[in-house]
Amino acid sequence: MLDFKQLDACLKDKRFIDGLQEINNEISYIKEKNSLSYVKNWLANIPSHKEFDILIRLTDEGLMHQYSSFLIRYAYKKFPNMRTLSLYCDELIDERKILEAEQLLKDSLEEVNKAEIEVDLLAKTYFTLVRCLLEMKRNEEALYYMKKAEEYSERAVFDKWGYVYMHTGEWEKAEEQFIAGMQHKDCEELSTYLLSQLYANKGEQKRALQLIDDAIVKFPQVPYFHFEKVKYLLDLGKYEEMLAVIGNINNQLPYHAYKAYFVHLRAEALYKMNKLVDLQQLLQEEKSLKGSLYHNLAKNPDGKKVRLPIVPIVQKDNYCVPTSLEMMLQIWGEKRTQDEIAEFIFDMTGSKFSDTVSYLEELGYEHRYFKGNVENYKRLLNQGIPVLLSIDIEHASHVQVLAGYDDTLQAFYVQDPNFIEPVIVEYSKLQEKYRYTGCLAITFVPQEKKEQLSFLNEEENDYFKSIFSLTDHLDEQDKAGIHNLVQFLKETSDNPNTWLYTVKHLDVEVDKEFIISCIEKLMEKFPNSDFVKLHGAQCFIRLEELEKAGYMLASVEKKNNRALYHLINGRYAFEQESYIEAISSFRSSLQLDADQPIAWSFLALSYMYIDQSEKALQFSQVALERSPERFTLTNHGLILIDLERYEEAYEIFNDLLKEYKNEAHV
Repeated sequence: MLDFKQLDACLKDKRFIDGLQEINNEISYIKEKNSLSYVKNWLANIPSHKEFDILIRLTDEGLMHQYSSFLIRYAYKKFPNMRTLSLYCDELIDERKILEAEQLLKDSLEEVNKAEIEVDLLAKTYFTLVRCLLEMKRNEEALYYMKKAEEYSERAVFDKWGYVYMHTGEWEKAEEQFIAGMQHKDCEELSTYLLSQLYANKGEQKRALQLIDDAIVKFPQVPYFHFEKVKYLLDLGKYEEMLAVIGNINNQLPYHAYKAYFVHLRAEALYKMNKLVDLQQLLQEEKSLKGSLYHNLAKNPDGKKVRLPIVPIVQKDNYCVPTSLEMMLQIWGEKRTQDEIAEFIFDMTGSKFSDTVSYLEELGYEHRYFKGNVENYKRLLNQGIPVLLSIDIEHASHVQVLAGYDDTLQAFYVQDPNFIEPVIVEYSKLQEKYRYTGCLAITFVPQEKKEQLSFLNEEENDYFKSIFSLTDHLDEQDKAGIHNLVQFLKETSDNPNTWLYTVKHLDVEVDKEFIISCIEKLMEKFPNSDFVKLHGAQCFIRLEELEKAGYMLASVEKKNNRALYHLINGRYAFEQESYIEAISSFRSSLQLDADQPIAWSFLALSYMYIDQSEKALQFSQVALERSPERFTLTNHGLILIDLERYEEAYEIFNDLLKEYKNEAHV
């Protein structure tokens, strides 16, 4: 059996690799035995949750998440207490079961006698709840519970506060907390790790790498630092050094969870270093590379490669357009941060394309909207011009930056502002991936280079310029504006972008017959598209055609892991007054994507209609914090009326009437 006293000493001294050697030997022996009964007996002989905690912490530190995850679930089942609950809820958060984690944590913290629990354990549980709430973008509530965590903690919490500020987009505050945390033994390690990530997110990879190198000198046995070093070496193109670090990790931690990822990185490094013989051998040996694009190597080994010097920057909450512009403007020698750009183009609902191009014009750039394809993308990249790509992901819009191409791999390099590593998009899958925006793209150059954009289709530019100028700031009460929009949509009724915009946004008050014709055209063009079916079903609900909505929902093939499907299914049940079913669907949707104020607001209404208005009020507050707009405010007012809190409700509706004077419902 393992020497837990010795393992605990390794944990306290941060000699993780030493401790993991004993665990690795134990795993090897268990694998040799290959006996389920032996594993059961082995687990049964672990005397308490404290020993499990030692194993969990060491396997987690050793990048062995498949083992730590199993041990957490086993320990929680065998020794249900505050510590194992907190660990189990961390697992649920990682699995996107966020509502379940929140409920377990809040129930436990409410029911437990806090005087009988170790204060640091309470602090850990509160911080797990903080993490859960941050994942749902419920920042105000997260700050409240972070103060609770700090209140109970006997240790410095600079690393925890830095983590909070990093997620709320207050990066300067986060940096201050991490730097302070590096001076405290209790949080030096995590503060250093998170600060390196913060620097990398800002596009300062060299600074991040230096921080990690210094940390490795001080903490040579902390595998997470070595793992981060791999990522930064990759970003900086230091492939030989990266492969050496990967080799060391593989040797010291034979059971880590990143083997397939490291194989992929090895293939990428060999390709970039032009070690094609070694790469071919790796492709033959590794099953995980079976579908890799590197198999295209034999077809066109001398294919052209163009890669713009895009510095990856990770977006703050909802700042995909400002962050993408920050990366693109750097190509033209202009340094502006996502925060600076957001001041000009971002509001509560996101960034508008019409504001984006106006901002670029003010900076002295010539822009073009156009429909992208392999040929015009390559032509722009050959001239050193980056491209902003528009993509629809279920109910959300997003943008990415086209950063390069590789004819050998037959693929584009796309920089998504959510990630540091680029996304690879095959030429053959380009149209399919971006089809629901019609491959809408925007590019821009300094005025003196505007001739480089002259080959782009002017009609496409005019269409997108018109539709965004008509829609981006359209007020619901602007009857003339709505009339002009509908007239434009009818005049361009042969354009698939018109069909999709109509189906996603127009309602019965406009022109029901025209809207239905757009649904039919979309279904004819994309007969097997779940995306179109879902938006069609949602449109039929707005049109009060519930039978057609139900039929279209039933025809959706992939349902289970789609937040949009569960949202629309909830709407369908809600309109039929099946509130219990609606609640189940809205919760399923929010588990998959908690950043949906509309879903929170409908969930709140559903609870109100089953006479649980106090719970309804809680969920409505969540919707309001994220999006205090007419829909969420109106529903909040209705719930307050149901609770007989008339003065608060009156204040909401009175304020709404000042803005929506002709809104009969308000």
